[in-house]
Amino acid sequence: MAKAILTIDDIPAKVSGPVCSFLHEKHIPFVMFFVGEWAVKSGLEDMAVDIIKSGVTIGNHTYTHPFLSQLSYEEAIEEIEKNESMIENLYKIAGMERKAKIFRFPYIDKGGDNKEKIFKYLRENGFKKIDDRGVQNREYHDKGWDREPDVTFTFDCLEYEISGGGISFETVMDRIQNGDRESNVNLLKDEGVNIILLHTHDHTNEAVPDYYMTMINAMLDGGVEFLEPEYI
Repeated sequence: MAKAILTIDDIPAKVSGPVCSFLHEKHIPFVMFFVGEWAVKSGLEDMAVDIIKSGVTIGNHTYTHPFLSQLSYEEAIEEIEKNESMIENLYKIAGMERKAKIFRFPYIDKGGDNKEKIFKYLRENGFKKIDDRGVQNREYHDKGWDREPDVTFTFDCLEYEISGGGISFETVMDRIQNGDRESNVNLLKDEGVNIILLHTHDHTNEAVPDYYMTMINAMLDGGVEFLEPEYI
């Protein structure tokens, strides 16, 4: 049976709550990555608290979701720390213990010339990564992602490109059901563990209502077993 860990970026959005509820109904474990400014502007901080109360680990995705390579080191750390402070407060409001501090770079832009300094900051400040020792995907290891302290992925669903016309939903589903040649990942057949990247975007849900249900059900129908994330 194929195995995967589900990670979800860009909460909170209006659709984040329904996604969370659907996954709980399916008994699928997952983690979500939080963008503080979006919560403030959308007024959805309470949704983030409810997600935490439901037992989901919330990771840091920076405060404004910038390309960190376009910022100074000090600005990049400010992005992380401002979001971290907000996440800690959300956990306090929720009355929940935080299982692990985890971080994902927006756009997987790892800070350009400041990458190693940011990695050092993450390691020295208690950030962990999802346990990826079961990942066998060659490209994941060739990129060195197995040796870095942030959370990345082996399979990007690309569903966020649907609303802009960059990709069709049929193509998204084909990649799930038949594999992706570019990343050399076949979710339904690969040995080892895949780390899946999905997003909760309202514009995607407007373009394809309940897109996440269709995608996750296809993975389940194909025999994917979703694993509880562990942290190292």
